[in-house]
This record gives sequence, structure tokens and C-alpha cells, in this order.
Amino acid sequence: MEAAASTAVATTSLSSTLSKKLTSPSVTLSSASRPFYVPAHRLTARRCIAVCSKNRNFEALEATNAASDGAGDFNFSFDKLREECGVVGIYGDPEASRLCYLALHALQHRGQEGAGIVAVHDNLLQSITGVGLVSDVFTQSKLDQLPGNSAIGQVRYSTAGASMLKNVQPFVASYRFGSVGVAHNGNLVNYPSLRAHLEGSGSIFNTSSDTEVVLHLIATSKARPFFVRIIEACEKLKGAYSMVFLTEDKLVAIRDPHGFRPLVMGRRNNGAYVFASETCALDLIEATYVRDVNPGEVVVVDKDGEHNLCLMIHPEPKQCIFEHIYFSLPNSVVFGRSVYES
Repeated sequence: MEAAASTAVATTSLSSTLSKKLTSPSVTLSSASRPFYVPAHRLTARRCIAVCSKNRNFEALEATNAASDGAGDFNFSFDKLREECGVVGIYGDPEASRLCYLALHALQHRGQEGAGIVAVHDNLLQSITGVGLVSDVFTQSKLDQLPGNSAIGQVRYSTAGASMLKNVQPFVASYRFGSVGVAHNGNLVNYPSLRAHLEGSGSIFNTSSDTEVVLHLIATSKARPFFVRIIEACEKLKGAYSMVFLTEDKLVAIRDPHGFRPLVMGRRNNGAYVFASETCALDLIEATYVRDVNPGEVVVVDKDGEHNLCLMIHPEPKQCIFEHIYFSLPNSVVFGRSVYES
């Protein structure tokens, strides 16, 4: 890991961070090293995005061949490392949408194509999504439109489906027993066959994202209660997925049986639950890391607390090696190991 990995994040009190004037997390860079930027595969767009800046908007820096550590010889049209998004789920905090906003800032390096937040208030799921960085999509007035004690969010880097507004998550759908929102990090390798089967049965798709398949599988399931529908849907999936679901009264976090993508759980001092792709998101909103969501585990959080269920646990979990060397921030702990020390 480069010396730039020693970037020190300047933390402020949460109360000031959640004041009426929203600001991006600030960062102090070592004068002895060049700034720590988003991993090299972000150069697909011929630019490098600073992880944080003192300005409200993230600073976009044009990347020249000389400044990209030899990336100028790379054929950008063949860059296929598109396995990355960042997800957040928060349950039981009156500032859920604002905390989600800050946590997505911490995960901005995992996706710059789009961002979205879904919050539940008075048994109604409300969604705001947009193309671009978190600070471009959300303003104070937009966050005011997302009241409630629970929220999920995502920063997007497309794996299946083009980069356009309709593909930005979280997705929200209604079925006969209510509504559900979902945010997904991963890639479903059997998405084409699942979609073809569902379309043959009459399902109509609104996006080109593989995540929409999950919503259709949930809607067509006859199981009760809701989390059993999720389990039935996930049993049909092949590939990598860490997902958070939001309903009128529950937050559900799930990780695929291989444990390919990370998903951690934390708690805030007020008892709120937090789920995120990396521990750096927990740090920024003053949540304490509790544990990783286990491969094949389903965690259901509601007014009665935490409930743990199990899918099929894979005998040999297959964690993605690129999480430590390519995707995650140096100050995160991923798969139980420090990224900086890996």
C-alpha cells in the first residue's frame, strides 16, 4: 500500500456535521506524499476523483498519462473491473437519512456514477436518486424530504446495466403486502437466465440492472413472512451479493454464501443499527463496529431487535482479493483484516 494510504481523516463532532449547512468530510493530506485517490480502475473515465476535499463538492482532477503511474498504456475500453458499489443501511435513528448521506460520502470511492437514499416514514418508502457524486445528488432540502428512523443507500458503479438514472439504486417496488427497497453490491452471473424466465412469465422490467431481478423474485414468491420471500429469492441467485432491504417496519441485510463481497454491522450509542460495505462508513457516523455479516447470513432488524437466519453456508468462503488491494479504503477493516496492513 502506498504512502498515500496514511491519509488522516479529520473528524468533527456529529452534531456539527449534521447541522443545517451540510459539508463533505474534510481530509488532511500528508505533505510528504501525493494525495490518495480512488483506485486506478476509476481512470476509465479519464479522470481521478479525490476521496475527500475541504470543498462541498468533490474535486475532479484530470488524470494525465504521466500522473497515472503508467496507466496511460492501459487500454481503457477493456477495463472490466466493474464489480463495485457501496451500500448502507440504518435502522432506529431519527437522523437516518442524514447519517446515510454521510456514510455514502465515506464510500464514495466505491462508485461515482450515481447515488440514492430510501427512507421510511409513516409506513411510506420515499426515494431520491440521481446521477453523479453524493454531494451532487443530495442537498439539505432533498434530505429534508427523507424523514424517518430507517434508511438505506447506495453509491453506484455499474456491474450489469448501463450508467443512467433509471439504474441508480436503491430500487423501490410495491407488491401485494406492501413496499420494499433494495440496494445491492455485487454481480449476479445468472441474471440473464433469471430475467428471461421472469419475462416469459409476464414480468415487466423497468431497468437493465441485475438487481431488479431480485425484486421480481420477491414479488412472485408466495412465502410469508416477508424475509422468507427474500430467502427464497436469494436461493435462486448465483454470484456475488451483499444487499440491504427496507420495508415499512424492517431492515434486512444479507450476504451471499460465498462471502465474496464485504458487509459489516455496527451500532450507534443510541442503539441504532448500521450496515455498510466498509468500516470507514461506520467511523464517519460514530458507529462502533460489531462484526461482519457472515457468508450466507440474513440479519433482520425490527422493533424487537436483531434476528439472525442462515442461508446455505459455503464450506469454503471465497472472499474477493481485490477488496484489499484495489477497492477498499486503507482505513477500513475488510473481511476482518486491516486494508492498510494487507
